[in-house]
Amino acid sequence: MAFGFDALRASGAALVAPVAALAATLVEDVVVVVGQPTQGKVSLDATSPSSTTAITPPRRAKSALRRRWRAGAYFRGKLRRITAWAFNCFFYFMLCWIVITYAMQFGEKKTQRWLLSWVFASMHAWLIVEPAEVVLIACLPWLLENRCVANCKEFAKELGIY
Repeated sequence: MAFGFDALRASGAALVAPVAALAATLVEDVVVVVGQPTQGKVSLDATSPSSTTAITPPRRAKSALRRRWRAGAYFRGKLRRITAWAFNCFFYFMLCWIVITYAMQFGEKKTQRWLLSWVFASMHAWLIVEPAEVVLIACLPWLLENRCVANCKEFAKELGIY
């Protein structure tokens, strides 16, 4: 199976780690080294055919991760994500509680009309207004390329406005 890797190298294609790992699992007794020495190695142990590939990060990446962990950046990033998701969930459940509270005050018929008006307003915004805005913004330069607009621009340049 040497023709596969040799053909890829001869064509100048870059072997990426997942592709090389997959190819290495298909071929027995193969050790694949991907990229520069600082990018890590993908290897397959030839002693057991059912072994898994192990991707080892380079030494610089390990030391950078250790520095970030010691400085607290790793923990702060995780804490920031947890806080953001907690705020989003809290906000969502509070809005649901407000909707349910108003629905209990309105009664069944008025609540159905209220929620149906939300659905129609959303459909109007998403199906009519936003596509119209996109088309208008896409066509605006084409619409404004005429002699009248060119004369106005020329006059504005002479006045020092444009």
